Amino acid sequence: MEILKDLSQKREGCLVAIGSFDGVHKGHKEIIETMIKDAKQQGLSSVVLTFSPHPLEVISPKDKPSLLSLDEEKVRLIGEIGPDTLLILPFDETMAGLTAEEFANNILVDKLNVKGVYVGYNFTFGNGGKGNTEELAKYGEKYGFAVRVFDPIFVEGEVVSSTLIRQQLDLGNVGMAARFLGRWYSVKGTIVEGNKKGREIGFPTANLSLAGEKLQPADGVYVVNVKVGDNNYAGVANIGKRPTVEEHRKDSILEVHILDVSLDLYGQKLEVEFLKRLRLEKKFPSLEALKEQQLDDIEFVRKFWSELLA
Repeated sequence: MEILKDLSQKREGCLVAIGSFDGVHKGHKEIIETMIKDAKQQGLSSVVLTFSPHPLEVISPKDKPSLLSLDEEKVRLIGEIGPDTLLILPFDETMAGLTAEEFANNILVDKLNVKGVYVGYNFTFGNGGKGNTEELAKYGEKYGFAVRVFDPIFVEGEVVSSTLIRQQLDLGNVGMAARFLGRWYSVKGTIVEGNKKGREIGFPTANLSLAGEKLQPADGVYVVNVKVGDNNYAGVANIGKRPTVEEHRKDSILEVHILDVSLDLYGQKLEVEFLKRLRLEKKFPSLEALKEQQLDDIEFVRKFWSELLA
């Protein structure tokens, strides 16, 4: 997959799927996969057009959402679907200032020479998001490109959307979020040194430093899959303020205990996939009580993984 970050290369003619594609969820995948299939049938190149940063960061910073996928992850996920080109345009004041018709004419027609545009039902474009799918179809007729608008995808009676997935993660419903995404939700981070309290009670943990823009699931204890390089390990993760060992922490941290293996992880990057929330975080009366609960948590994780792999 070719990755471009500007419009310096004029296309010979293509089909293009446009969107923020935050999370690259099941709805996004249907749009992109259909566009790729149609492009192959028509002998055209397939292009995914997205933006960085998220448009709301420029248009309305106070409404900017926590992201489901950072740029590096979005590139990987879209690359797995297989378009010829991923075009990541910088979303700045100039881009935000384009009218809907300027976006259609200057970018889609003049620069990309599009033959067809693929978007979701709630797609908006142009200054202030004033352009909608009906207006896009009008410009398609005017400038000679086809427009295909996709209906929402339903999973378990819910319309799949990035907003809904954020809501589920904010509630700790990582299993439901996974069903909307089509994969386990994950975060990546670098291991940093902690206070070693976990080691003292027999459960050493790796503390992750995470990118602030990426959404972290709700506080709680989770069954996780920990990816270290090409290896996968069963683990239990805690997101929270560690009230049993720290009285005054205000921000939540993510710490992971990997089962049945001892690894030197300081300075390494891990990816943590969230499979199920076990319980809420709570303050225990003693370290011994915390240790007993952690033993129960680990037993649950073992059982969960044995059933998952059966």
